[in-house]
Amino acid sequence: MNEITFNKPYLIGKETAYICEAVKMMQLSGNGEFTKRCQSFFEKKYGFKKCLLTTSCTDALEMAAMLCNLQLGDEVIVPSYTFVSTALAFVREGAKIVFADSMADNPNRCQSNRGIDNASHKGNRSGSLCGSCLRYGCNYENCRKTQSYRCGRCSTGH
Repeated sequence: MNEITFNKPYLIGKETAYICEAVKMMQLSGNGEFTKRCQSFFEKKYGFKKCLLTTSCTDALEMAAMLCNLQLGDEVIVPSYTFVSTALAFVREGAKIVFADSMADNPNRCQSNRGIDNASHKGNRSGSLCGSCLRYGCNYENCRKTQSYRCGRCSTGH
């Protein structure tokens, strides 16, 4: 098995040719040709209506918070053990943050907190540090019933 070393490029194919191509196009920052190719790849492969690449989980979460169309005072459930930027993304949109307890063996939102989901909650930001975003938090059916949103942040993504 090949080992991927920390802070050293892992080259397996056409990476250097693509870097040269990007330099020739004078587009080394985001939202260029290669960004568009990646977005198109994911849209086609997975049937996504639209795919947008971001530079970080925080950027993606802030964009999701904007798209939730939150009104002043809307409540958003956030795990108590998370990055500050997680809550901040929704606070910037005028939301009131409702912190949910974390599990003793996992920093994601505790399953026993499901009772705090109700119609006054506009957003439910679940998952955070351990890559189990889809296993914990509110269920999608409840989000449909209450017309709320579920935004996941998976910073380590195992």
